[in-house]
Amino acid sequence: MNKAYVFAWKFKALLVFIALVPSFIGYPVVLMDSKWFFSWTFKHLKNLPSDGQVLYLIVSLFLIRFVCGKKIFLFGITAGSFVSFSVVFLGAIVGYVKARFFGFGADVVSELSLYYINRFINIMTVVPLSVSFFLVIPFDDIEHNIITDNIGVSVYKKSVLMISRVVNNIRYSVVPDVFMVISEEKCKKQDDVVSSVLNVDAFRVKLYEEVKKNLYYVAAVIAFSLEYIPVWAYEISSLPNK
Repeated sequence: MNKAYVFAWKFKALLVFIALVPSFIGYPVVLMDSKWFFSWTFKHLKNLPSDGQVLYLIVSLFLIRFVCGKKIFLFGITAGSFVSFSVVFLGAIVGYVKARFFGFGADVVSELSLYYINRFINIMTVVPLSVSFFLVIPFDDIEHNIITDNIGVSVYKKSVLMISRVVNNIRYSVVPDVFMVISEEKCKKQDDVVSSVLNVDAFRVKLYEEVKKNLYYVAAVIAFSLEYIPVWAYEISSLPNK
């Protein structure tokens, strides 16, 4: 890898990492605790997302788009949307059904909605940034340089090699396979005929199926990501030490 190329991806990774820091320490996001963005529609409600959270989301997405590129930006948005659907939208539906079932008032439902709005903003900020951080690093080039080193491989480089193997497996194999399954499931749904959207039993079955399906996708990503680690560990440990 030439010096300009190395400097470019390191600089991009550094910018994304700096953008991730406020999500861990809270600063300077917590300093902007005004509620201007949402106060014009939800004046009577508490726990509104702060202007700092909304501004952090906007700045993060702009940073990913113009620093990391359109392809990484779209991948990050897709990952954030998938997590949001699994955590936020399904959680909101379950919470709303429980609130109505147990007879909670409109205030409880409103606060529940605001809770999930906050979660949605946080997820759509952190997930795209985290995904972009890993995608902007050329792990395939790093892996190639480590393997082709005639001097030998140090313990540190072996650790980096293992990380690059896992990331590349997720990036080029696991994620495309999972999205292919999701696309096939969506095609099957288009052929289904829904008898009545107002049927309570049908809604419960549909909700259960969606929750089960999304949990399956998450479990599949984790399982497939770790599938070849024992093989890689044996191969990497067999490399000559430096």
